[in-house]
Amino acid sequence: MQFNKNTLIQNENIIDIMESIRENQFNFIYLDLPWCTISDDLFRYTKNKKEDSYSELEIFLANQKGCETKDITVADIKAERLKRKVESENLEKKKYSIFISKILENSWRILNSTGILILRSPEKSIIDFKLMLDQVFSDTYIMKITLEKINRPWTTNSTDYMNQETLYLYSKTNEFRLNKIYEDFDSYSSEFKYEDDKDRYKLISLLSNNFNKNNNGYTWKGISPEKNQIWRFDKEKLDELYESDRIVIKNGKAFLKCYMKENQREKSTVWKASLKNHFNIEEKHSSTIYVKHFIDLINMVTNENDWIFSPFDVDQKLPLIAEKLGRRWVVINPTCDDAYGETYSYKNELSNDKYIEIKNIQGNTQEIVYTEILKNIDDINNLKKRLAQLNESVLIIKKQLGVTVEDEESVLEQIQERIDVLIEKSDIEQYVPIVQEWIKPFWTKLETESKQFLPTAELLYEEYKNAKKFDLSIAILSYCKALEKELYSKMFKGYIKKLINGKINVRKEFIKDFEDYETKKFAESIHRYTTKEKNNELNWKLELGTMVYILKIVLDDKNIFLNDGRIYADYRKYLEEQFESLFFDIKFSADLDSLAKLRNDSAHPNIVDSEKIETGKELAKSKLLEILRYHNK
Repeated sequence: MQFNKNTLIQNENIIDIMESIRENQFNFIYLDLPWCTISDDLFRYTKNKKEDSYSELEIFLANQKGCETKDITVADIKAERLKRKVESENLEKKKYSIFISKILENSWRILNSTGILILRSPEKSIIDFKLMLDQVFSDTYIMKITLEKINRPWTTNSTDYMNQETLYLYSKTNEFRLNKIYEDFDSYSSEFKYEDDKDRYKLISLLSNNFNKNNNGYTWKGISPEKNQIWRFDKEKLDELYESDRIVIKNGKAFLKCYMKENQREKSTVWKASLKNHFNIEEKHSSTIYVKHFIDLINMVTNENDWIFSPFDVDQKLPLIAEKLGRRWVVINPTCDDAYGETYSYKNELSNDKYIEIKNIQGNTQEIVYTEILKNIDDINNLKKRLAQLNESVLIIKKQLGVTVEDEESVLEQIQERIDVLIEKSDIEQYVPIVQEWIKPFWTKLETESKQFLPTAELLYEEYKNAKKFDLSIAILSYCKALEKELYSKMFKGYIKKLINGKINVRKEFIKDFEDYETKKFAESIHRYTTKEKNNELNWKLELGTMVYILKIVLDDKNIFLNDGRIYADYRKYLEEQFESLFFDIKFSADLDSLAKLRNDSAHPNIVDSEKIETGKELAKSKLLEILRYHNK
């Protein structure tokens, strides 16, 4: 449905309603969803199932065990009750997470490109709302606002405070705009002790400390600066301020009147509790946040005539404020029972001619395919813990370099082992489509291992890039591992097999190459792989730096080692059979050595910064695409 008038929808089927709304309609979506917190038994808007009685459990257990009911103990009953409670809570948690994920995905769909979503989260929710938001809105996290809460009016214990809440701000793209909002004057008026007919003000000395020579060290109105002091302004400006009654002189000192309204304070990200009335709205206990905060939110993220949507507006506070501020709105009232019996309804204060009230909507006919953004909350949290463990392990491993371990390759292998242990196949499933997108149409040409390395690299990069105290260089290893695999499989492995199948004796065929330093290592390795190790492919190993060194020689048309009878010349002929001719014109080997160096530098602590990793990541991806694009097979 496309909205052209303020609309109040009375319907408890929130998901059905949101699915009927067409995409890209709203400038601001406010999510104040029913909570499922640690302190609640279950999801607040779910009807609790009646607990089975003692006798029902007794009969159930007796039938299950094939015994008499008299043989069932109290301990058996307690154990079964606990089991059912855990199963019920897990089922409830799953239902709740599915409910939230569908609302978030629909919110992303109906939010426009410059729009902002704000979600209000309790302190002790059973799920991590930010984790879910990060998955749906990816890189468009803006900020969070902390809502401080005061103790409830009926509490007698001054320490009995409500939990703090959090507002998470996300956008659909990076095109969002935030307006500045300011604190109420009365929140800091006490600092402005004086008052005249203009405004409240405080006094600021017109002399400031200065340890350099300056031409503002003159005498004015009989007042001379002390040592290391100067006037804040020149004499002409002081005279002007004095004539306009902005200067107060007392006790032989001069002060500037600093007016309160000329020094308005921008609001911080911690919003204090406020029960102050606005627009004559009665501020009782509400299912939503205080009116004052609502006003600030709307002013911060929207402008006049912008569209606002809220799928859970039980008391209609938001429409009234939006109306007063000149915004257009669509809200859903799920007609749920008020949890406390004290929610004040603002509906009767809305202008009847400015909105319509309906029961249902229809309009969007597209099929909405949901992705399982949180198949299991505990699995996601478990991944977070394992990523933290991986980071800690890598820090320990890197500290070995130069102490107990001298070889960078050994450190990198240990890091890769920890990645293989702590990152599971199920963790990277959602990153496979991301790789498929940038590598298309060559996904099917990737080696099986690369199809694991690249999503792992994307996972590590995304998880670590914005986190504090996380080693982002871990991600580059998996990108390089995929490149290493593709280089070896498509450029070197086939050459070894060709020599074996042709029964070529490398030592006799390429005698000179066992004498020159530049070719000796490669010739010896190929000779070993085609003789002693010819039946054991797992022992054929060429690490990234070695392959890069060889390719820089082999792909240089003027290199002296490409003369007839040399192993590099023979290897070059093999590559010309495997790759399109254009491959040899694109300078594939350029910058490869910088990528190999970055990989090795990643074995050291605190060497590789995020800028180098970003550059290396894009370089590795471009080289992979070149291999896949020009490889004939």
